[in-house]
Amino acid sequence: MSNFEIVFSRPWFLLLLLPIAAIILFPFLRLPARRRKHWKKIVPVVLHMVVCTLLVLCLSGVSFIIGTDNQTVMILMDLSDSTETNEVFRSTVSVTEGSNSFSLSTVTEDVGVHTYRIAIESDSDSMTVNNMMYSYVNVAGESGILIIADDADNVEALSAILDPVCELTVVESRKAPNTMIGLCDYDEIILVNVDADDLPSGFAELLKSYVADYGRSVLTVGGDNTYMYGNMEGTAIEEIMPVQLSLTEDSGGSVAVMLVLDCSMSMSNNASYLSIAKQSAIQSVNTMSEKDYVGVISFNRSAYLKSSLVQATDANKSNLNRIISGLTTSQGTYYTEALAMAHEELLKSDAGTKHVIFLSDGEPSDRGYTTAIQNMADDGITVSTIALGYSSSVLSNLANLGGGRYYAVTKASDLPDIMLSETEQVAVSSLITGTFVPVLNSDTELTADLAITELPAIYGYLGTTLKEGAEAIISTEDGNPIYAVWNYGIGTVASFMSDLEGEWSADWLSGELGKLLIERMMTTTVDDTHNNSSLTADFSKGGNKSTVVVQSLTAEANNTLALAVATPDGESLTYVLKETSPGVYKGDIDTSSAGIYQTMIVQYDENGNAVDSLETALAISYSSEYNAFAESGEGLLSSICSRSDGIVSNDTSKLADVEMENVDILKDPLVAFAIICAVLMLADFIIRLLRWKDVKDFLFRLKLVKRKS
Repeated sequence: MSNFEIVFSRPWFLLLLLPIAAIILFPFLRLPARRRKHWKKIVPVVLHMVVCTLLVLCLSGVSFIIGTDNQTVMILMDLSDSTETNEVFRSTVSVTEGSNSFSLSTVTEDVGVHTYRIAIESDSDSMTVNNMMYSYVNVAGESGILIIADDADNVEALSAILDPVCELTVVESRKAPNTMIGLCDYDEIILVNVDADDLPSGFAELLKSYVADYGRSVLTVGGDNTYMYGNMEGTAIEEIMPVQLSLTEDSGGSVAVMLVLDCSMSMSNNASYLSIAKQSAIQSVNTMSEKDYVGVISFNRSAYLKSSLVQATDANKSNLNRIISGLTTSQGTYYTEALAMAHEELLKSDAGTKHVIFLSDGEPSDRGYTTAIQNMADDGITVSTIALGYSSSVLSNLANLGGGRYYAVTKASDLPDIMLSETEQVAVSSLITGTFVPVLNSDTELTADLAITELPAIYGYLGTTLKEGAEAIISTEDGNPIYAVWNYGIGTVASFMSDLEGEWSADWLSGELGKLLIERMMTTTVDDTHNNSSLTADFSKGGNKSTVVVQSLTAEANNTLALAVATPDGESLTYVLKETSPGVYKGDIDTSSAGIYQTMIVQYDENGNAVDSLETALAISYSSEYNAFAESGEGLLSSICSRSDGIVSNDTSKLADVEMENVDILKDPLVAFAIICAVLMLADFIIRLLRWKDVKDFLFRLKLVKRKS
């Protein structure tokens, strides 16, 4: 049985029907009685009345309520205790009603956590989402090491040294793992000459958590494409390193700088160019320290050595200032001779860093300057260029080829600050080349039981500043760190400032002592995350969360437990567990996605030092949507029933006693009324244009066509 009711949310709009009816009927009623009987007068009035009535009903908020007797019953049943068909593996098996058990044997030779996804397939099963389960096994063995390199071919010598003592994997920067679970497959990651921009997005932050929260190790290795030259400054990678990449002036070696200045006629045609260039060059000279060397070359049609390289003492600075102040201009702009002269002068210097600052306000009239720059680059000399008053693709390319920086100075007043900044950057340049015999600062595991008289030489390194709390095990005679180590979080990070691709470290990669030290750099920094622990962990799943209960046999007052979780989605989450009783800690973690959750539990003492750790994992077989009753079914069923006026019962016969109330269905006719109005308005338009004579003519012509055919 059904009930029908009409309701209005704004009934006062119905009063509009009276004036609207009057407006429509008044013109019609004024017509003579004979004309009012014509169908073309009656039909439009009726259509207008219907359309206006529908519009007024819409304004009044009309709705229809249809009441029906509800004959549909929804029954929610908790079957989680009797259905365990998800515990099978991919194979041809016979599944019977109730519980089924199957065994599966597998062999793996790779160390680390291995995830297994087990599924059942059945043609008659329409719900397959909960036909899967996940499990894992943690395989112990030799340490798993991942080398991430700018070019895999460049680390063949390093791989040959490490491969016999570990499970080694080599990937290039862009193919590095981009999830925490992917990183945690390895005990240590070695970054070899890596540019931070070549790594996957978010990798630096993952690496930080990999060390601090999961107790793993990282070894960073230098080169001409990394550290300060690989955009690592200010990133999370620099944060975890034991050294600061921005080298302080006192930490660097000596620097030799040649100032090569354009003195062509165009420099004097613009009154400010030459004077500002002189002022800028003098400022650059004055900023250099006494351990540095500086020289001056001017050029136009020819090149002139105004001052060979001299030590930047106060007396020499004064003399250089006079030389620069006396520079004059002449015709021509020829680059090549000036660059070759700077190259020749810098080759005479023993400074660790050799650099050219090249300034010009115009394009060259000669050729060969590209070769001159390439020759300097081959000898480890860098070149920065400054285009004064214009933008120059030539000077930009020369700076790129020379490994320096390019400046387009469109506003001459900016030149002094730019040259000063460039000189200061060179003074603290990270790249220091030459022949260096490192010294051993302390006897550690790196050199235990080794009778070392002299370490292998290196031929270049990246100058860095040791951070407070870090240890420089190997350094130069000047005190610059070559190999430094420190603890970050519960993990270890070491940094080697020379390369391990052979350009600066050929003696290390070829000699027996160097090979042994490289091997020990890896073995002495790998943290044992699979050690015997006094911690035990128990996980229980409920809904979209799982509860972890950790018991510590060594817990003391003011100890804290932190939990790091690597999710199947690639995220890394951290939690602090709450102590519920002495030595027992508890917390909830989000496990809404199916898969393996790799966890690291760390116990800290009252001073924040890590005293124990436990690495384990948790398998979540499928989404909690399909296992909603596993832990808290009774509460969930009660909540659903209370909100819908239902009952909870184990007796199915009582379901028939539930009194069902009528269900009222509310219908809004707005769309239907709008469509009807549109159709009626179209009909009115057609009627007004249509004449009966036209219809008869059309039918008559149609008959004639049929007769002729």
